[in-house]
Amino acid sequence: MLGEALLREKSSRFLDRNWSRVCYTYYRFRQKAGMLSAPEDVQWLATARCNLRCKHCGTDAGAAAPDELTTDEIKAVLDELADLGTLYLTLTGGEPLVREDLFEVLHYAAALGIQYNIVTNATFVPKFEEEFRKLPPASVKVSIDGPPETHAYIRGDGNNFEACMHALTFFKSLDISTRVICTTLNQRNVGEVEELFKYVRSSDATFWEFHLPTLEGRAAANADWMCLTQQQTRWMFDFILENKHLFPIFMGEGCGYTGAFTRRIYDGRRFFCGAGWSTFTLMHDGRVAGCPAFEKQWTEGSVRETSVTDLWRNGFKRFREIYKHLDAECRRCTYLNACHGGCWMQRRTGDHCYKEVWEEKLQD
Repeated sequence: MLGEALLREKSSRFLDRNWSRVCYTYYRFRQKAGMLSAPEDVQWLATARCNLRCKHCGTDAGAAAPDELTTDEIKAVLDELADLGTLYLTLTGGEPLVREDLFEVLHYAAALGIQYNIVTNATFVPKFEEEFRKLPPASVKVSIDGPPETHAYIRGDGNNFEACMHALTFFKSLDISTRVICTTLNQRNVGEVEELFKYVRSSDATFWEFHLPTLEGRAAANADWMCLTQQQTRWMFDFILENKHLFPIFMGEGCGYTGAFTRRIYDGRRFFCGAGWSTFTLMHDGRVAGCPAFEKQWTEGSVRETSVTDLWRNGFKRFREIYKHLDAECRRCTYLNACHGGCWMQRRTGDHCYKEVWEEKLQD
């Protein structure tokens, strides 16, 4: 029994140090064998339109874009996704609930066997309660970026905090088990996380997820206070580790690999960026990317010009040939097999490596 326990421990440590490489090798093998894995979860930026003007919004959402996919176009995409084996469509935006044909599209997806997740600012949830009852999401995420006053400052709406809390209660009534509060941390709200925690624990959320901003869109315009300092990032790690026994708190994957702390801050998961392997993003205008990308150079093409199937089978080389696209420092790094360059969105804007933070914490 002792020998088995030691073997399990050694195996676990090996996987901790090499998980990204293991996953990458698995997906590459399937690709070369002609068994490319399905895009299991496709994120769809349903619209660029939004009723809020959040200061960290990478989409710079506001008015609808003039070239958004039509109802027929998104249904054609869904037909292909169903053939490829997609299981989930994750809705974001902009604010997806302002898209007038949204539930028509979702019922079409459901008929194809595709469930949906929704990321919403919650403003319009009351308007669509009957539609949600008829077709509930697999999961829901609402964004709360601080206690009420700070949340109102960041999002530009003094009533939105209560709308988010009401939405969590509503989705609980539908027995949606995965109800997530998402908080995008910045220099102005990180000092209020402990106060916000009181609201989180009293809410009907089942999880609390931290995100780091990506310096695009309005976030780039507020770059002077948008990104956490190294000291604040260290504090964030400490907060998660010290409080996760009180409530399920975890990081979104923006921090990449975080050494011995990875599974503890990622809700038990090891880090692997599945962009281009198990997921991709469909932009509001039909362009396809590994994760949300607003410049053409970061996209794989458009569903208006190339079929989804062809894009999936033949694109995404920046992910599927990852070593060609990492800089020299990443390729030389001791943790390459565990990290593979971390979060692609963060790497695009040059703020993706938190090695100094967690290595320093290991010395405690």
